[in-house]
Amino acid sequence: MKTNNIGRTETMRIEKFIITIKARLNDECNNGHEDFGLTYDMWENVVSNKTWCAGGCAAGNDDPIVRKAIRTFGLEPVERVHLSDMNGVPMCPTANAIYHAKNSGFEVFRDYLRLTDEEAKQAFCIDDELGLYVWLLDNGIIDRWKNEANEAIKAIINGRDIEFESTATKKQGHWYFKHDVTEGAIRAQRDLIRDGYYTPERYGQHRENETLNACMQSLNNSMVCLQRRIDETEMDIKFKCALRDIICEHVAEFKKPILLIDNSIFYQHKNEIAFNWRNFSDKVNDEDYELMKKYLEPFCKENNLTISKKG
Repeated sequence: MKTNNIGRTETMRIEKFIITIKARLNDECNNGHEDFGLTYDMWENVVSNKTWCAGGCAAGNDDPIVRKAIRTFGLEPVERVHLSDMNGVPMCPTANAIYHAKNSGFEVFRDYLRLTDEEAKQAFCIDDELGLYVWLLDNGIIDRWKNEANEAIKAIINGRDIEFESTATKKQGHWYFKHDVTEGAIRAQRDLIRDGYYTPERYGQHRENETLNACMQSLNNSMVCLQRRIDETEMDIKFKCALRDIICEHVAEFKKPILLIDNSIFYQHKNEIAFNWRNFSDKVNDEDYELMKKYLEPFCKENNLTISKKG
């Protein structure tokens, strides 16, 4: 029987504990392709009282009971490809591996791609996703992943009369890239690898450039914010000066000129002068607002501002 959903559940007692370990290959996450999983649940069983005490991911778990269960049922091949797809490919392998190389260190990078120390030393400095893909392809890693997946499938089937057949809908070609990859681009990466572009020395320069670019971007963002605040302050000062000149010349015409000062604001993000923006009990009345609006009109026209009154 062919199926895209295969699993194996085994239970054993070790001392006072009962452990159930589950291996699977299916599209449990509904993400368009099948992937491997190895999980467990453990209970403490004393007399007739059975109490759950642990569970979760079995892969890489150091608990001696979990380790013994994996060995007993021959599930090491499934552990090796845990969370990989049906071809043994780790999740987003190039992007995640490059992230780990930059942020998590050599050992995490090596283990994520399931490489030997020597292989990881060769690949560690490749900080381009397509370059890393080409290296994995040309060094037989992708074929090895597929063989590891086949071994895991055998361990899950465990001699039963079933056959795994994928029904994946997610594109698997040059996997996980957001754009189509041309053969020319692959050849270009092979040339870079051959010519020693991804050496430790160049890798250090790449990282230095990345750090410099990140610093410059951060500084530029800060300067943009500061310039925006300067522009806002300058226009606010201009508005206050215009308000001062109008009050000085026409103070007798307003009923409550102090409110025109205390309850007005300049909104930089809207290029707007607003009166009654504060929820004072005593607000600028319609007559004072209309008069001030008339006197401010030349200033607003010159500076492309609008005037409004709230409430």
